[in-house]
Amino acid sequence: MRERNQMIDNLKGFAIVLVVLGHVIQTIYAPDRYDANLAFKIIYSFHMPLFIFISGYLSGYKERTDFNWIRGRFLRLGIPFWFWVLLDSIICGKWSCEELKSSYLRVFHDPSDQGLWFLWVLFLCCVFLGVSTNIVEYVMKELHKFRFQTIGAWTIEISMILLLLISLGVVWSLTGFTSILGLRLFCKEIVFFLAGYYIRKYKNTFSGHFRSGIFFYVLYPICVCMWDRTHFVIFYDDMMNLAGSNIILKICALGFAAVYFYFVSFLGIGFVWKIFEYISNRIKLHILSEVGMYTMEIYILHLYFFINLYGQRWLNSILSLFFGIVIPIFIGKIFARCKVLSKVLFGH
Repeated sequence: MRERNQMIDNLKGFAIVLVVLGHVIQTIYAPDRYDANLAFKIIYSFHMPLFIFISGYLSGYKERTDFNWIRGRFLRLGIPFWFWVLLDSIICGKWSCEELKSSYLRVFHDPSDQGLWFLWVLFLCCVFLGVSTNIVEYVMKELHKFRFQTIGAWTIEISMILLLLISLGVVWSLTGFTSILGLRLFCKEIVFFLAGYYIRKYKNTFSGHFRSGIFFYVLYPICVCMWDRTHFVIFYDDMMNLAGSNIILKICALGFAAVYFYFVSFLGIGFVWKIFEYISNRIKLHILSEVGMYTMEIYILHLYFFINLYGQRWLNSILSLFFGIVIPIFIGKIFARCKVLSKVLFGH
């Protein structure tokens, strides 16, 4: 078994704390004005892309991403996702067959309606990676027969992946940008997954770039100030008003907003990555590393342990953050003794 990467565990622990903190701000601390909260803006500018990126990075360690690997990812991600749709419906008092059917259909049409969308989208990313890398591997073998070695293998591979992504985007657009089975979220997040995967796979090739981290330290604090959760950039409405009825200008405005979203997200990922790369080589963050080993349990369970006492906003926020992290870890340790339940509930 591969030895655990302490920096990755630290990063996962930090990222899941941000998830819980973001939900505390959204539901308890500032439920009516969370988008105006600076901490919320910073968290949401990169925290889920960071998780997707880390997942892709860890997938880069795998020598094979074949059907067996995809099946394993379904057991770890897909089974808990669909099982918790059932459990959540029951917990909310929706016991009847009709209500359960309605819950599953709602999530089928748009998994973002279920709080655990990340699990399903991550599984879709793994499916795309498994299928695309096997296609690329076959093409590379065919090219090798003809001694086609004029450019680096990684250049060919990434170019083919980009071509497959563009093809997927075209097919998605023909469906009217549907949200069915999480396709909208998948198309949005797959870029971060593939970036993590290829940065790990070709680590020696990319290791010389942005080594100091100054690029991220300078640009991220500036750019995040202009980031917006809804439209990706704070002056989006101004751009659209300026474009008026000009379709080309509107498309340019939409394109700029999309590029800015990815730019800020990657800056945030790089910013945090470099900080933890520096810290993890000097300090043992045992608590954060421990939290990072229970990200699945915390992600699935934290909302169930939020506390909302009338008129106690600060106290509610602190207690919710604490209980939303500690109790799921405790539950995870208990269920680890029962392998079947641990697999079904938390994918272990």
